[in-house]
Amino acid sequence: MSWQGLIIAALSGTPQAQDKKKAAFYLAQGPFNQAVGLWYAGQKFSPEAKADVEQKVATMIEVYKNRLSQNDWLTPETRDKAIVKLNVIKPYIGYPDELPERYSRKIVDENLTLFENAQKLSQIDIAYSWSKWEPSGGLQGMGNARPHGQCLLQSTEKPDCLSSGYPAGAFL
Repeated sequence: MSWQGLIIAALSGTPQAQDKKKAAFYLAQGPFNQAVGLWYAGQKFSPEAKADVEQKVATMIEVYKNRLSQNDWLTPETRDKAIVKLNVIKPYIGYPDELPERYSRKIVDENLTLFENAQKLSQIDIAYSWSKWEPSGGLQGMGNARPHGQCLLQSTEKPDCLSSGYPAGAFL
């Protein structure tokens, strides 16, 4: 291990440097993690299995709608709001049907160094992440995703927040 590696290991508390093959794998896989994940999921979770789960989720949503429409202890306004929320749920099952557009720009240039390629690929992801934030602090183009606080505070006014994930820290 080089002296720089020893210093980094000492400062980070890492007992030893990562195996070179493992480090190379993570470096190569990182910018293409969604593509690798999509390939892997397609191998382990067939399109037929995905369609089956999507159908089951759609059936569950219809069951909820039917139960709500027959509910007699909620006010009509509350029932209607609940049904509006059920209508905008966008289930994310297994894996997306296609990769995001930015993956078409992730091309390794054989004329660049490893570092230059890694930097170029990282810049694509950073630009994408920054492009999603609106000046108001909200997310755009993210389906039903919203910053968790926005959904917690406005869930009754924003029926499209139902499929958002909330970090555990929000409930502490």
